[in-house]
Amino acid sequence: MDNGTPPQRILVTGAEGMLGTDLCAALRTGAWRSQDQPGDVEVVGLDLPEFDITDAADCRKQMAELRPHCVIHCAGYTDVDGCTREPLKAYMVNGDGTRNVAEAAESVGAQLVYISTDYVFDGTKGRAYVEQDTPNPINAYGESKLLGEEHVRQVCGHWQIVRTQWLFGRHGRNFVAAIVEAAKRDGRVRAVNDQFGSPTYTKDLSELICQVISLPTGVYHATNSGRASWYDVAAAALEAARLSEVELTPTPASEWPTPTARPAYGVLGNAALRAAGVPAARPWEKALAEFVDTYLADWRTRVA
Repeated sequence: MDNGTPPQRILVTGAEGMLGTDLCAALRTGAWRSQDQPGDVEVVGLDLPEFDITDAADCRKQMAELRPHCVIHCAGYTDVDGCTREPLKAYMVNGDGTRNVAEAAESVGAQLVYISTDYVFDGTKGRAYVEQDTPNPINAYGESKLLGEEHVRQVCGHWQIVRTQWLFGRHGRNFVAAIVEAAKRDGRVRAVNDQFGSPTYTKDLSELICQVISLPTGVYHATNSGRASWYDVAAAALEAARLSEVELTPTPASEWPTPTARPAYGVLGNAALRAAGVPAARPWEKALAEFVDTYLADWRTRVA
């Protein structure tokens, strides 16, 4: 029904990625809008090659044409080991690219929601990080994302920074799917047992981000509830996939083949969301079980 109110246009960068795909779907349902938010929502999703965040002129041009009310910036260089190998690319995409998006959004008066990471912290606190904790990244990915955060704070008048971690979802590469695939292929898997975080389903994260849009300017941590090691996640994935007979070997991070130092304890506390009245997301175990069921159904369709 037309109530005479023009649609609110929301632009999602990185719209074809694992988070961006689920986020666009969640935004389009409109279920997150309250009764005091009249009007429809028009969701515009952009990704490479039509939208290159490292091209400042293109960012300004497209923002001027679209004139969104809100920009949710999901695009970035998220390959953590890739960032270690190519730090200049990491800073160019996650740092300079975010500045380009922020400046373009501010030029049309748009709100900016920036998706960041637990990797801005060093993992030495020993308990959950809250939004007020001082960042101290220990790798190029974390440094580049923190640089993006700083640009958002400096450039934008109305912004939210959403830090999250350990994502899994239907529309991209992730640890949970990799574990199930390796178990089916090899009959045995290894997983790190001394790094901890909050595994987060992109479907649930998308619903939290939808709530963040209407919150005041600030930093928000957004994850599924609970904490786990990678070993815990692997064990839960194998159980959900009914592959409990597969050999699962706990492995210390020091023996894992990676060029990147990672936080040992990067768990994010969602205190700011709770204070704002946003209900806690479901436990990661329940979210993971749902994802694995969906993943297996998709896999059966592909091989049929």
